[in-house]
Amino acid sequence: MVEDLSGVVNPEIEGRIIDLKGDSLPGDISDRKGWVKENGTWYYYDAKGKAQTGWSKVKGTWYYMDNTGAMQTGWEKVNGTWYYMNNSGAMQTGWEKVNGTWYYMNNSGVMQTGWEKVDGTWYYMNNSGAMQTGWEKVNGTWYLLDNSGAMQTGWIRRAGSWYFTDKSGAMQTGWIELDGEWYYLHTNGRMRTGWVKIDNEWYYFSGSGDMQ
Repeated sequence: MVEDLSGVVNPEIEGRIIDLKGDSLPGDISDRKGWVKENGTWYYYDAKGKAQTGWSKVKGTWYYMDNTGAMQTGWEKVNGTWYYMNNSGAMQTGWEKVNGTWYYMNNSGVMQTGWEKVDGTWYYMNNSGAMQTGWEKVNGTWYLLDNSGAMQTGWIRRAGSWYFTDKSGAMQTGWIELDGEWYYLHTNGRMRTGWVKIDNEWYYFSGSGDMQ
């Protein structure tokens, strides 16, 4: 890796570096090969001295150059799909925190939205790709995502109340039977205790929520 005078890490160099300081240099354009910095912008030239555009894989790392050949950083929408390139221009995969928000890019660098299973755990990203936490309503069903974004299942205590989500993560309401015991969950998902009137009938639930 090479750093310019501003301390920003630049792409790995394949071939020779021209204009490291951003000063224009004389010479035939055919001399330009590999990474070249011109007026503060990085370009990548092939062996014939032709500036590359679009995607280019350099020493195992993908970079994206616009139609002028300028290397891109940050978010880039290509053919309707979002990708994220770091300050070196390298396309990112996996989890990436951008301006305090987590995003997930698959192995092809594509930003993901909706449900995504990562290392056995489900996460939910909204339409902008931002990872969600807390209660999230998806297609009419409520799910609870912890502070790390992981979808929760089973009994969950939240703000002093108990909730139950099934194996799919869906919050349950109404009557549920668990290990031979009956529980009743309000329409907002909260487990009920004490005397509760349900369909004009009174039921009593212990402090643990099981019907007595």
